[in-house]
Amino acid sequence: MDKLGHDSEIKTPDYFIAALHSGEITEGFVFGGRSNTATGKLLEMRGQRGILDIGSGWELAIRDPSGNRFAIPDPQRSGADSYRDGGDYGLIAHLHFLGRIPVTIVAGLGTMATEGAGRWFAARMTSLPRDKEWCEVLHFPAPVDPHCWRGVASWTLD
Repeated sequence: MDKLGHDSEIKTPDYFIAALHSGEITEGFVFGGRSNTATGKLLEMRGQRGILDIGSGWELAIRDPSGNRFAIPDPQRSGADSYRDGGDYGLIAHLHFLGRIPVTIVAGLGTMATEGAGRWFAARMTSLPRDKEWCEVLHFPAPVDPHCWRGVASWTLD
């Protein structure tokens, strides 16, 4: 049982997407950006792939609907010291898929922001709206610490 009293299982990204399409799941949680291919597939399904730019370029970014871009150099290319000293961003998005299935995505541009965004979500999960679609972007200033963040953008979707 998870904190909300649901039976939870860890599934592979491909299994999760197939189960979502088949209606086998009624609610989902996806943790990780680049490390979890389900994140990109889910955003693509929604036509929102551009919200999280975690491709193969030199930079990783989160974009909000107003066009604000929250970016860092790719930690896999820039090195640990540069990453730690440069800051990071995390995204928490609660979206509905196929018109009815709520899925929460927690993803950082780097590993510490992914952990920090997960901590942010875990501390608030019982009080966050489950019937609305919303997104939150967190900034983790240098030196990056998953316990130290500030909100830099939030929005709801209609």
